[in-house]
Amino acid sequence: SCKVPGCTTQAVEDQAHALVTCDGNNGAGNAVMNCLRQLVPNLSIEAALRHDIQLDEGLELPFVWFSATAFQAIWDVRVSGKKVELYKVRYQIESKICLLRETRHINAIKCYIS
Repeated sequence: SCKVPGCTTQAVEDQAHALVTCDGNNGAGNAVMNCLRQLVPNLSIEAALRHDIQLDEGLELPFVWFSATAFQAIWDVRVSGKKVELYKVRYQIESKICLLRETRHINAIKCYIS
């Protein structure tokens, strides 16, 4: 069962619980899902975690990058034993975006999108 501080359920800690539905995430996983659902309405948690989606070719990379980055940020905070907070997840995403903007990796993304 889940041992994250703030989790009020005795749920088995599967990926969906650990990254989205756990009360100990303080809504961070749900916020990520809400962002993803702007691109894919009615997206299930399982489909988001598996990246089992149908998108236009130009949206696949941003969807996968954002979801992987956001869920990794949630996971990293959980593993560290600290409290998951939305601002921590947002900080991780923003810092990686800044890194992409300031490095040569942005050229790779531009080539993919073009």
